[in-house]
Amino acid sequence: TQIKQQLGSSEAVSDYTYDAYGNIIKTTLPANSKGQRMWYTYRYEPVMNMYVERIDDAFGYRSEAANFDYRYGMALRRMDLNHFYYETDIDNLGRVKAVRGPNELATGVPYIIAFDYQPKATFGTNGITVPAYAVTKHYDIQHPSDDMETVTFVDGFGRPVQVKKDGVVTTAAKGSAPKDETVMIVSGRNVYDAFGRVAKAYYPVTEAVGSKTTFNKAFDNVSPTVTVYDVLDRAMKVTLPDNAETKTEYSTDAGSNALVTTVTDALGNRQATYTDGSGKTVKTEQLSGPDGIITTSFEYDGIDRLVKVTDTEGNVTTSVYDMGDRRTEVNHPASGITTFTYDALGNVLTKQTANLKKEGKTINYEYDYGRLTAINYPDHPENNVKYHYGGINSSYNRIGRLMLREDGSGAIEYYYGKMGEVAKTVRTLIVPNQAVATYVTQWKYDSHNRLLEMIYPDEEKVTYGYNL
Repeated sequence: TQIKQQLGSSEAVSDYTYDAYGNIIKTTLPANSKGQRMWYTYRYEPVMNMYVERIDDAFGYRSEAANFDYRYGMALRRMDLNHFYYETDIDNLGRVKAVRGPNELATGVPYIIAFDYQPKATFGTNGITVPAYAVTKHYDIQHPSDDMETVTFVDGFGRPVQVKKDGVVTTAAKGSAPKDETVMIVSGRNVYDAFGRVAKAYYPVTEAVGSKTTFNKAFDNVSPTVTVYDVLDRAMKVTLPDNAETKTEYSTDAGSNALVTTVTDALGNRQATYTDGSGKTVKTEQLSGPDGIITTSFEYDGIDRLVKVTDTEGNVTTSVYDMGDRRTEVNHPASGITTFTYDALGNVLTKQTANLKKEGKTINYEYDYGRLTAINYPDHPENNVKYHYGGINSSYNRIGRLMLREDGSGAIEYYYGKMGEVAKTVRTLIVPNQAVATYVTQWKYDSHNRLLEMIYPDEEKVTYGYNL
C-alpha cells in the first residue's frame, strides 16, 4: 500500500506492507534530501499474531516486548534501545499492580511503583463511612523500609474526593530550632452543587500518620474558594479565601460572529477574548491598560492555519504554507520576509532571512534520515554545529541518543544513565590564543528522577537527601 501526498512540485510517498492477518509489518517514510527513507519493521508474537513483540528501524535500533497477558493485550516485559528492561505486574482485572525499571531489576527491589486497590466502599448505619480508594506506593532508595504513599478516595461517580500524601511539615517557634513533623497531607474538601460542579474548594489539612486509609472529614477553617456558574456550567465568578474575585462574562459579537469571554481579575484588569465557532481565537482586547484598548486580531485560512496577525498599531504578520501544511514564509514588519524550504519528510533544509536574501545566502540543515546532523551558516563557518548520535554498539547507554555536539565554542559530550537521564557531560571550550579547557560534570538520580549526587568540574561533590 502506498500513500502519496502532493506538496506542489513534489510529493511525499509513504509505503506500508501488511501480513496475512492485516497487521502492518513495515512502514517506509518519505525520502529526505539525501534520498534516505526511514523504515520500521514490526514482528508480532506467534500466539495471537496481533501484538508487536519487536520493532527494528533503518538505524539498526531495536526494541522488544514480551510476556504478553492475552486477556488484556498487555506486554509485561519491555526492552528499550539500550537493552534495559522494564516489567509490569497486573491483577486479574488488568490493573497495574507494580512497575520495575532497570534500577530495580538490577538490585532486586520488588517495585518502583506499586498499587493497592480497594474498590468497594465501606457502609455504616448512616451511609458510606470509607469511600473506595487506592494506595500508590513509591519506593524510596533513601528510605527503603518507608515507601512514599499516596491514597486516593473516589465517590460513586469515580471522582477523586480526597488525596492523602506522605509529607513533612516544618514548624518553628520564636527562639527555638525548626522541627520536622511527618504527617499525611490531605487535599482540601470539595463541596459539589446539585449538578456535580465544585461549588466550594477548601485548603488542604494535615493529619497524624497512622490512619491513611480512613477518609478525613475535616474542613480547613479558612474560607473556601467559591465558584458560581451559569446555566451552561461556565464559571462566572470565583472568590478566593481573601475575598479576591475573578469575574467572567460571556456574550456574542454580531459583527465578527464570535463568542466574547471577558475576564476581570481582582485588580480590575479586564481582557476580552473573541473565539469563532471552531474555538479559534480571532481577537483579543486588553481593555484596562493605561494606553486604552490594545487589540490583536488573528485570521485563519480554510483549514484552520494561522495566516495573519494584526496588532493594535496595525502592524501585520503573515504566514504562507505549502500543501504539506509546512510554513514556508513569514513576513514580519520588523524582520522582513523569512523563508523556509523542506524535504519530502518534512525536515527544514534551508532558512533565509531578509538580510541573507540580499546576499543570496541561506542557513542550511543536514539530516541522517530525520535526525538533524549539521547546521551550516553562510558566514563564519567556524560557528557551524554538528550533532553525533550513538550507534547500535555505542557504550554509556548512548544508543539512539545525542552523543556529541560540536559548535564554535567547542564541544559537549553526553553520557547517560539506565533510564536515559544525563549522567555526565564533558564540555570542551576552545578559547582563542589559550589552552583548550575541559570541564566534566556528573549527576546521579534515583528512579523518580530526583537528584542524589552532583560532582562539579573541580571535583566538589554535593549530595542530596530527602526527608520522605
